Amino acid sequence: MWYNTSHKHGEELTKGVKTKMATSTTKVNSTLIRSVGYDADSSRMEVTFNATPSTVWQYAGVSQDTYNQFVDASSKGQFFNGNIRGRFPTTKVSV
Repeated sequence: MWYNTSHKHGEELTKGVKTKMATSTTKVNSTLIRSVGYDADSSRMEVTFNATPSTVWQYAGVSQDTYNQFVDASSKGQFFNGNIRGRFPTTKVSV
């Protein structure tokens, strides 16, 4: 089940996989990140970046607590770079 809230990448799990897990994500206020979503059943977080074109990445093994801290952080980019980037197995979902 996906939970939404208002509130150097790691190693890719599977190259070329283009399966978007989230049925919906929540837009966040960030210059780096456009939106986020979380699947508690698989402990996967999905992040859409504000790149042109926008890119979507999934991060495996992310705890609910880490996700909650991320979406509650005053700076999503700083939290992402300090606590998520390079720390979880990563799959590029789309460009």
